[in-house]
Amino acid sequence: MPSVTTKNNGTWHIIGESVRGVTHDRKGLPNQDAIQYIVKKGNELPLAVAVSDGHGNSKNFRSEFGAQLAANIAGDILIRFLSESCNEKNSNQTLSNIQKNLVPDIIETWKKAVLDHFEQNPILETEREVLENKNEFSPDLSNPILFYGTTLLAAGVSNSLIILLQLGDGDILTVDPFGKVIQPMPSDDNLFADETTSLCLPNAKQYMRHVILDPKTEKIKLLLVSTDGYSKSFIKDSDFLEVGPDFLE
Repeated sequence: MPSVTTKNNGTWHIIGESVRGVTHDRKGLPNQDAIQYIVKKGNELPLAVAVSDGHGNSKNFRSEFGAQLAANIAGDILIRFLSESCNEKNSNQTLSNIQKNLVPDIIETWKKAVLDHFEQNPILETEREVLENKNEFSPDLSNPILFYGTTLLAAGVSNSLIILLQLGDGDILTVDPFGKVIQPMPSDDNLFADETTSLCLPNAKQYMRHVILDPKTEKIKLLLVSTDGYSKSFIKDSDFLEVGPDFLE
């Protein structure tokens, strides 16, 4: 993955990978996480990274594709938004544009892409057989968007601002030069146990959390974006938080 140079001669190094979890591996299920990163030509800012986690249950049996579409679309739209917002001096205006334009654009573009995918790829007989064998086949063909349900987390970085987006579970961490870890995204009371909000919900827009950070004042040395499977692989939350300083070191 690339390195991206900033105007003040600093450098962002992008690393990341999507790995099939142990449970999926044991059951022979596909990897339903996706990752996408986008940088401008010449490896200059802005950059965007997006990760998504398909729900993987019988209601969302196309979530593998939903996750990939979500990561690709969010990365494309976020980097375009950052390029257009690079001259904005008013953070309130940027925040308003995120709420009115960026978030709806990502969600509606994803839903259109999902419907296009379903139109071109009707339900396969193999999908039907698998779900029928589990006595779980009762898809609502009037709402195929549900089949592609996925979470979405994204981070976009320009020279003047950092935008963080999150819909559903997962984790975003920042680490300063001294190894201090911060979880900048506000908590969501709708997330509990294994329940999560999703892009496939009719009111997905209201569940998309977002944060704007100033790279000049926040002094962020590392930014980590991960789906929920990563943090759940640690016994304690405190153990997971240590990965920030560990990666930085």
